[in-house]
Formats: sequence, structure tokens, C-alpha cells
Amino acid sequence: MKYFVKVSGRKLSVEVGKGDDELSLIVDGKSYHTELKRVDSGNIFSLIVDNYSYQLFFEEAENGNWVSVDGHKFFVELEDKKAHLIRGFIKADQKPRRLTEITAPMPGRITRLFAKENQLVKKGDGLVIIEAMKMENEIRANGDGTVREVLVNEGDSVDKDAVLILMK
Repeated sequence: MKYFVKVSGRKLSVEVGKGDDELSLIVDGKSYHTELKRVDSGNIFSLIVDNYSYQLFFEEAENGNWVSVDGHKFFVELEDKKAHLIRGFIKADQKPRRLTEITAPMPGRITRLFAKENQLVKKGDGLVIIEAMKMENEIRANGDGTVREVLVNEGDSVDKDAVLILMK
């Protein structure tokens, strides 16, 4: 089955084939041999990808899931092919919003977080500081709006283009 996955703002195409305990995954055209097993009755799993083992913890959230992989936390949104096509048709009819996602311009570590959920912000207000290569970079609001959801915490490591804050 084909899925469209968004991991901390990065979009991926994933095809999944199932066996007994085995999964064959094709992620953006690259094939992986995997095994996925539930560790306990909760949300903890063991994932083996090409003979490397990872511990996964899943936590449901609004509009997706938080997934911790060996202690690194990612926000994951998942759509099957049908939902992805429907979303594409709906978005084609909507006017683009100018302020929806605040993303990391570079990989780094979140050192300060100024934004809080439901906070009103003006264009130019500081939202978050990312440290990269021993330099601190302040990420500012690119327009007036309201913080809908803060997806990172102080101390988190983030990739380039990772979604940090959702605005409305």
C-alpha cells in the first residue's frame, strides 16, 4: 500500500508490503528490509532496518503522531493514496495561506522558545532561536497571526525545513 508521509515537515513517499513479522518498505524509491515487533502492550516497538535496531515510541497527537526513535522525537503525518489525492483536489480550490508553517532554515538545536500556543504574534516577533555551528539564529514571524501549535521543545535537534510552529 502506498502512503504519503510528512516527518517534521519533510515529505516522503512510502510503499509498504507486509509479511508475518516482516515489512518491505520503499521510501522515495529506496528499498529497505524491515521487521517490526511490539515490545509491550503499549506504544513501544522494536524496528529492525537492514540489520540495525531502533526503539520506537508512538504518541497520538492532533493531525498526526509524535514518534520517538531512539530518543529523537519527530512529528509524523500519514495519508494513504486516496486521502492524498482528495487533499490535493481540495487544496487546488483554496486560496494559499501566507502564514501556516514556520520551518527551520537550517539544521540545529532549539535553544530558546518564545512562542506559546494561542499566542497572538505580529510580523517580526521572535518565535524561536536555533543554534547552528555555534551561532544563534532567531526565527521571526513572517506576518501577523496566532500560534496554533508548537511542535518543538527547547533542546530538540531539528533538520533543515523541519516544521517548528503551526500558525493560523
